[in-house]
This record gives sequence, C-alpha cells and structure tokens, in this order.
Amino acid sequence: MFLIKLLTQYPKVIVSYRNAGLGDNLLATATAWYYAQGTGRSLMICWVYSRYMIDNRENAFAYFFETPQEIQGTPIIVEKRIDRLSGIILAHWKYLFPYPDLRCIYHRVIEKMGINKHCSSLPKCQLEFAFDRRKKKEEQIIYELTEVKQKVLVADSCYSPQAKLRPFFDALHLRLQFSSQVEDFAARHFHNKTVIGVHIRYYDKQLPQSSHHTPFWLDREQSLKLCCDKIQEAVRKAGSANHIIFLATDSASVNDYIKKQFDGVVTFNKEFGTDATKELHEELPVETAAASIVEMFLLAKSDVLVRFPPQSWFSHYASLYVKEIVI
Repeated sequence: MFLIKLLTQYPKVIVSYRNAGLGDNLLATATAWYYAQGTGRSLMICWVYSRYMIDNRENAFAYFFETPQEIQGTPIIVEKRIDRLSGIILAHWKYLFPYPDLRCIYHRVIEKMGINKHCSSLPKCQLEFAFDRRKKKEEQIIYELTEVKQKVLVADSCYSPQAKLRPFFDALHLRLQFSSQVEDFAARHFHNKTVIGVHIRYYDKQLPQSSHHTPFWLDREQSLKLCCDKIQEAVRKAGSANHIIFLATDSASVNDYIKKQFDGVVTFNKEFGTDATKELHEELPVETAAASIVEMFLLAKSDVLVRFPPQSWFSHYASLYVKEIVI
C-alpha cells in the first residue's frame, strides 16, 4: 500500500494532491514544496484521479514531467501509479485532518451511497462550515510553515503565486515527448522573431461563477475589445521587429475572433469543445491535455506576454520567464 510505504520509508512527508487545471496544480505543488523545504519534509507529488488521464490512478505529474530527485535539498517522490485505497484516503483527507471528523465522514458515505440526506446528523450549512473550517486550517498551516505532528500531511487547496516558489518552477522539465513538440514548434514559428504570447481564458456566462474569471467576462464584446487593445499594445512594444503572435485559448470563438483581428497569429493544434456550460479542461480534458501542456511551455518562450484574465494560473508559468507582461 502506497501510504504505508510513505509512513515507513520517510520521516515526514507532505503530499501535494490537487485535481484542477494544470496551472492551479503546479501552483499547489510549488507551495507544498516550499512548505516541505521550510519544515524538513519530503515532497510527494500525487496528481491521481486527474481529469487529464484515462486511467485515474495514473499520476498525471509523472506523465507530463521528469521527476527531479530533489529541489534545493528537498527530496521529491513521484509514484507513477498508486493503489485504490491510498487514492481514496488522499481524496478524502480533509475529513481526517487535523483529526477524523466522524460526522463529516458519515455524511459523505451516505451521500455517495445515494441514501436520503435527511439521515445526516448535521444540517448541510453546518457541514459546509465544518469542511470550510478544516480547509482554512490546512491553508494556514501551509502558508505559515507550521509544523504538525502527523508524519503525512496532504495539501489539496488552491494557493496564490509567490516569488519564493520560483525554484520549483525552475526545476520543471517536460518529458521528451512533450518537450520535443515545444522545441519543434518554436523552431518552425518563433525563430528570429519577436514572439507575442497571448493567453485568453474564456468564461461564458453559462459557466459556474468564478472570482478569478467571471468579473472579466461580464460583457463579452468589451472583453474581446480589451484583449485586442492589449495585443495591439504588445505589437507596439515590438516596434519594427519582425513579430509573431502565439495564441493559446480554451475557446474556439475567441480563437477565430483574434485570428480575424490580427495578421501573423499562430496556434498549436488542439480540439475545442462545443458545450458552453463546461470549461475545456472539463469537457475534453484527456483529449486536450498534451496540447495544453505544450501551450503552457510555448507561452514561456514569448518575449512579451498578454494575460487575460491576469489571474488565470495557466499563464503563471510563462509569466516567470518572459521579458515583459501586458495585463
């Protein structure tokens, strides 16, 4: 059993367990690395039950990235695949930490089984409050580098960018099957050109509300105009240099719109969804996984980067390495 291996072979470990977008996952893992470094733990990167994998017990991090032995002295552990029981425990860690909450576990079990929710010993609002309180406790521990007695700590929350996380991103290396696609595309399209990288994360009004993205798309036409203004600003910054616009977006309509507005737009080939009620990484996660990770690293080869919205974590990796950012 994987968790038994962690308990017996390593003095103390923090497990980065996150199943969200690629940028979100990387930020969460970088934050877990910083906690591990600050508290003398090893870091286990565990992206199982990932939307990007057909086999949900396969570790998506191991699929996309080479595994460094250590990052600034912090040992890195990545299993390519974990057993079902360990996966279930990790997925429900918030019910166990900082202590097992039997009422929350009971509610989760009867909910999974489809049993009448009135059987629950806690009203829904109280359960949500209990879950939220436990999540905030975990986040406080991570951000404040608070040591805890548990040998295994699981970090599964969303975290914000911080400059001190940079060494983790510097240590990231794509597996050859993806890095070769990045280099081949860049050689064909970026050579001897000023590259304007553009990442536009679309958010349709039919999608669930998001504090990161919804406020930027309250008026679609105005938002698209703002995107064009930002791209034009980047073009002006390029001056007389021979430039090219590399566009990465999760929306077919945005893709078509930008290509009509500007000459010299290139894109990496990928599928687009047709369901406006779902984000692309929810509708076609497996189908677009490889293209998405290639796009992320191609954006990092830009000279000027346009981010919209600026809080989209997908383009955070690129923002660390470009010369200039337009937001």
